[in-house]
Amino acid sequence: MVENSIDDKGRVLVVEDEPANQALMLTVLKLLNYQATLAATGPDAIEKFSLYPYDIVLMDCHLPGLDGYQTTRRMRQLEATRQGHAPIIAVTACALLSDRKRCLEAGMNDYMAKPFCIDTLQSVLNKWLCP
Repeated sequence: MVENSIDDKGRVLVVEDEPANQALMLTVLKLLNYQATLAATGPDAIEKFSLYPYDIVLMDCHLPGLDGYQTTRRMRQLEATRQGHAPIIAVTACALLSDRKRCLEAGMNDYMAKPFCIDTLQSVLNKWLCP
């Protein structure tokens, strides 16, 4: 887990398998004062999600093995057995309208295409975490 200051804006689960993308996402979230935890695989993400209440999940769709779509479906099944609902945001290089639709059908709340700028990430976080 990335340790942030007492002024953390929220707990973010970053589900990403690519080391360069992991480092970038964690660095940007730290700069934006979010507390971030990394999961590199679908099973790792599901385990962390089941043990800790995250405010939002940033989900890579193309994970090896259990992909982001399947991982999201399992997370939604977990939520059905407990209180709360965490927004899950797709973060993917696939930028077609059909890709966005597939993400939403899997149970994700929103979609962000890679590469993205910090302002886009901040906007998505604000949309889902700051009513």
